[in-house]
Amino acid sequence: IFASLLRRGMTPNATLHHFTHPQWFDELGGFTKAENIPLFVSYAVKAVQLFGDQCQLWATFNEPTSSSTMGFIFGAYPPGQMLGLQTAGEALLNMLRAHTAAYKAIKALPGGEQHKIGLTHMIIPFSHWPDLGPLT
Repeated sequence: IFASLLRRGMTPNATLHHFTHPQWFDELGGFTKAENIPLFVSYAVKAVQLFGDQCQLWATFNEPTSSSTMGFIFGAYPPGQMLGLQTAGEALLNMLRAHTAAYKAIKALPGGEQHKIGLTHMIIPFSHWPDLGPLT
């Protein structure tokens, strides 16, 4: 995929976590457990070691707030839990800690300074209530 994008003059931007993760990671508690952060960091480092010559733009997480809210409060995304406010907060905090740890680990690699690492944010536009005219 990277080679195909590069041949067409496109700049690859890889996302390492996009709402789901392997079953075995979920069975360990996923991002609800801080002790799982090193597993994500190892994965991120391995991805950069394998593909860093073809990709220098990395998003550690796609919309971590959406992932934690929809997965633990509304149940619409994996793991499909409802009203787990504390668990959602723990998962979000651990995803942000995993992002920071992965960022530092990637930057510490040989050539790590060439990589740009971030995460994506969900943006919800708001507007004023439309003018309904006089209420009668």
